[in-house]
Amino acid sequence: MNADMLRTSADDALDLLHFAASFLWADMTIAPAERAFLEELARELRVPDPAAVVAPLLTRPPAPEIVDPSRVRPALAERVREVALRAIAADGAVEERELELFDVLDDLLPGRPRAA
Repeated sequence: MNADMLRTSADDALDLLHFAASFLWADMTIAPAERAFLEELARELRVPDPAAVVAPLLTRPPAPEIVDPSRVRPALAERVREVALRAIAADGAVEERELELFDVLDDLLPGRPRAA
């Protein structure tokens, strides 16, 4: 368990869960390992009533405006990247589409210089 994750505010925890869920939905299905990952992540983030928070994220992808990289605070950007990579690997199969989506996210998040 990442020690930084334990110091996450409630709003930041929800944002992290939404970004993780968006990557879990990249192939439009949620595998059992992905479900387990999201539930464990909610516990790591100390989300009150994790089952109630995670359940809707497992029934449909988050709305695009909820996972808009432009609204991520610079202080949270690295954790969003970390959670996205963990979500991509959660089912044990890394799809090319997932990596493409991560590259887009990485480019749009604050905190890293953009390639020219």
